Amino acid sequence: MLIKQLIVLLIFIILFALYTKKKIDLFGILIFLLPFNQIFINVGLNLYAYQFILILLIVLHLKKTKILFIGNKTIVLFISYVIISTAIISAFFITSFLPLGGFFRSEGRFIAQIILYLLTFSFIPISYLYISNFMDILKYFKIFFISLIVLSILGWIQFFIYNMTNIDIFPLAIIDGNIRSGVDVMLDMLIFRMSSLGGEPKGLAISLSIGVITMHTFNYYQIKFFKYDTLIKILFLSALLETLSTSGMVLSIILYIVFLVLTLKMNIKKMNIKKIIVSLMFLVGVLIIIIQNQLFFQTMIEHRILDRDIANEDFDAPIKTLLIDRPQWLLFGSGLGNIHNLAFQDIPQETAHYMSNTIFTAKSGYLKLVSELGLIGFGLFFLLNYSTYRRLKYRHNENTVIIQKQMKLLSVLLFIVFIAYMARVYAIGIYIFFFSAINALAYSKHGLMK
Repeated sequence: MLIKQLIVLLIFIILFALYTKKKIDLFGILIFLLPFNQIFINVGLNLYAYQFILILLIVLHLKKTKILFIGNKTIVLFISYVIISTAIISAFFITSFLPLGGFFRSEGRFIAQIILYLLTFSFIPISYLYISNFMDILKYFKIFFISLIVLSILGWIQFFIYNMTNIDIFPLAIIDGNIRSGVDVMLDMLIFRMSSLGGEPKGLAISLSIGVITMHTFNYYQIKFFKYDTLIKILFLSALLETLSTSGMVLSIILYIVFLVLTLKMNIKKMNIKKIIVSLMFLVGVLIIIIQNQLFFQTMIEHRILDRDIANEDFDAPIKTLLIDRPQWLLFGSGLGNIHNLAFQDIPQETAHYMSNTIFTAKSGYLKLVSELGLIGFGLFFLLNYSTYRRLKYRHNENTVIIQKQMKLLSVLLFIVFIAYMARVYAIGIYIFFFSAINALAYSKHGLMK
């Protein structure tokens, strides 16, 4: 734990030094800390480092009239619905609350959840203060990629130290003096799963899967962030694989398919013999690696994918059962933070040993939206994303060829991060950054975007 604390302290010292030298602003620090899900303080619920920076930004800019501007009016409609529906449902329709702690972990949990939701969506007006042109987008996305590079390097340091000393420098948790690490059993061996400072292995994997596809999308539109973007993407992928996270691996495949579909028209135009040969060589190389390590990959696929119900994971299963058996909760949902009070009786026997007497929500973003906000809330959430997409299309039609290319790029990124959040709720921080940045640019009052 001491090593972890020293590294976290070093990260903050470096960030502070860069801030004092005006190499990075507070919004940039916010973006950098987004994927660092192991840096948090528990005050009855986890408050992450980036949330403290977000609160600081709100306080600093509170007197600015611009902070009230969000561009997309459907955001106000969505947030208003979230607050009103959660308050009414919690006060009048949830008849009993599980006694899982103090007031803010039982009947008052919905209040804390509303506050956190408002904090999350405050990202949108804050982004408008910092993003006014396309160069700002590139500036903050580069910081996001640097963050993932640091996480990946720290992850490999963690991996090698553990394999040499059996010491996890970034343990997931310490419970009653016992250290919990990301270790799995495969081929009768203990296999260490990388987590770095990105939270649990699946949390790091989700961030890396979004990162690698996002960087690839920028590269596809001839935008490079570093001299060796390809090597950085390989770094992200290698760290992703070492997490052994089914969620991350499946999500990266899904997002890449989404990318291919969205760029299909351009891919056909760009197709040539050289690219076909390079693609085939890459596939042959991957096949050779798989064949040479056939037993390991076969065991991993069986253990991490075939032996699991990916579409119906532990936390999702009782919530799906609840919505199927009691469809009256489908239209308006159960309100923020309440679903465990209703779905606890539907917990399967095989997961009851760790799910009973705990607060849980859906792992899938779409299921979390439906279970907490209902089909109406899900529809409004889809609408606010669609409204920003339509605004991008409008700006695309009114501007130059260069701006049209930028708008196409942002449209692809918006769709990719939307799908990522629908698949895994852990992507909420990255989703809100992507959406807020793209929304700020789409509704910029500066006319033509630079």
